[in-house]
Amino acid sequence: MPVELKPRGLRADAECPGMLESAEQLLVEDLYNRIREKMDDASLYNTPCVLDLQRALVQDRQEAPRNEVDEVWPNVFIAENAAVNKGRLKRLGITHILNAAHGTGVYTGPEFYTGLEIQYLGLEVDDFPEVDISQHFRKAADGITSLCVLFAGKVLVSSEMGISRSAVLVAAYLMIFHNMAILEALMTVRRKRAIYPNDGFLKQLRELNETENREEGRFASGRRSQYRRSTDREEEEEMDDEAIIAAWRRRQEETRTKLQRRRED
Repeated sequence: MPVELKPRGLRADAECPGMLESAEQLLVEDLYNRIREKMDDASLYNTPCVLDLQRALVQDRQEAPRNEVDEVWPNVFIAENAAVNKGRLKRLGITHILNAAHGTGVYTGPEFYTGLEIQYLGLEVDDFPEVDISQHFRKAADGITSLCVLFAGKVLVSSEMGISRSAVLVAAYLMIFHNMAILEALMTVRRKRAIYPNDGFLKQLRELNETENREEGRFASGRRSQYRRSTDREEEEEMDDEAIIAAWRRRQEETRTKLQRRRED
């Protein structure tokens, strides 16, 4: 007499409902932790949280320039793979290259530019959230400043796509040497190029923003969150870049007043 076998999957489901519930709980907890980390906005200096920064960067993203090479600051360029195009480098008048993907996406080096009179600095940084890119902030900022100011050169900051590693290093340069708050620095770059740094890099930029404000004893020119969960969200989403920064500065004044009152109390 033939024996009917039950489907293995159904038997496992029936015998181990707790296992499925535990797996679902782990997924939910993991998602919650990821979102909570992005929304962590604890700051004495109104530093926007990672989620707010990401929202600002993707707002009207289709209107942001999408070129292989963009001049995002006077004599400072960001590019994707253009560091290997010698003809283009020569036409642009590039004198120095800061490769943020040395050995990790853009495989060039000093010898590659022999005969072009181009100086080369390579930083080995992988584009992963857990990578410590902050250790290169000062070095990259010092390099860009000395090359642009002291040598009156043109600097190409290169990475594989030109949207994460290179963008973060240029933003750090603007924060350190041009006294920009994190949002202003990122939006300055974004007006010239579509960028989208990974979560970990943005978190490290937030820490730089806190450090710069703490060391200089100044408050960041930024509103903690442009995209507050409020009734006027639709109106805020229609703001252009200049309006966003202006709104952040107004919020700064409000926060200064509140902190002053707390001190007096």
